[in-house]
Amino acid sequence: MISTKKYGITAIAIFLLFAGFSAPAWQRLMNFSVFAMPICWVSLFLLVQFGLPQLGTYGKLVHRGTMQSCAVLGALMKLALCFLLAAFLKELAPSPYDHTPLGVLYNLLALLPLLAARETVRAYGLGLAIYLPRWRVPLMVFTTLLLTATQWNWAKLTGSGKSLFIAVCSETLPVLAENLAACVLVWYGGPATSMLYLGILQVFERIFPVLPNLGWLAKSAIGICYPVFFAQILKARYEVLNHEVLPDREENFGSYIASISAAVLFCWFCVGVFRYYPSVVLTGSMEPLIQPGDAVVIRKLKTEAELEQLREGDIINFKREDITITHRILTIKKDEAGNLSFVTKGDNNDSPDQQEVAPNDIQGTVEKIVPKVGMPVLLLKSQEEIPEGVVENGAK
Repeated sequence: MISTKKYGITAIAIFLLFAGFSAPAWQRLMNFSVFAMPICWVSLFLLVQFGLPQLGTYGKLVHRGTMQSCAVLGALMKLALCFLLAAFLKELAPSPYDHTPLGVLYNLLALLPLLAARETVRAYGLGLAIYLPRWRVPLMVFTTLLLTATQWNWAKLTGSGKSLFIAVCSETLPVLAENLAACVLVWYGGPATSMLYLGILQVFERIFPVLPNLGWLAKSAIGICYPVFFAQILKARYEVLNHEVLPDREENFGSYIASISAAVLFCWFCVGVFRYYPSVVLTGSMEPLIQPGDAVVIRKLKTEAELEQLREGDIINFKREDITITHRILTIKKDEAGNLSFVTKGDNNDSPDQQEVAPNDIQGTVEKIVPKVGMPVLLLKSQEEIPEGVVENGAK
């Protein structure tokens, strides 16, 4: 039995040292050399790894190789998911990192020592939790939150309204979810397992010349959902390996795979990968048929033949400058050259829209109305000045 007081004090000292090295003030102080911070991280890694008694992990050594294989596969699956989605949405962009040989070296020098130190500290905190059952949950929560807090961009959390909401959804919560997944990897497979998972993701980001440039909605969906479901799959996989579930329950692993697949498909639906995608109506221009906060399912129009099939009375979704509008077709015009244009009007508006809609501006037709499911988006936008008929698209 280990000494609670002795190891508790040691853990606090290690956590404080890591938090101190992560502080912006300390990092500014170390700006005099590109080697200063890597030396700090390597020193912390060596101290925890070789200067302190090793506490071990919950997962058995015999399953370590399988957990590490799962970590590699999980990282590659996330990269594939992000790149496929970005390629479909045409949202690939040049990497902001320096890709000269010296630039790549500096990027890896800044990344790898920090990664090794953080995962070793994580393993020490979780290892201590194994031997202190009474303090297990508080130690696990504290370790996760501390390491998460050192990765947050606190400057973006000082905003308000929409900017704060977007920052929390696209950056803060994904970092928390990724740290939860890393804790599960360490718990069952040791620090090397989480280093593999996070290392593949972060090294790839720094050395690949083209990266996904997804909108905040897609980043939020993938960044939050994927690590959480991946952590569940890891837990289920370990329980099967360690015979912690009955043979007739081993299909749970398959159910987790099905769950994460369903979550991925739902995320893709929300961001507009498929023929149909959702939008949220923010104003009352189409009342009483469509109320503010209702979601509408849009069917994309991809061919000229589909445009030709539009009729007066159809409800269309179209772009006008930087806004998106959902209104009903009032009149269809065709000039001598055969070019189409559409006069539209909101059901609740007194007069038609002043500007006619060109075919290239039409995104799709409204196929289904789902009442009130978009109320969170409506509340988020409630303080902004929104033109009549504007909707907040799931697709870009």
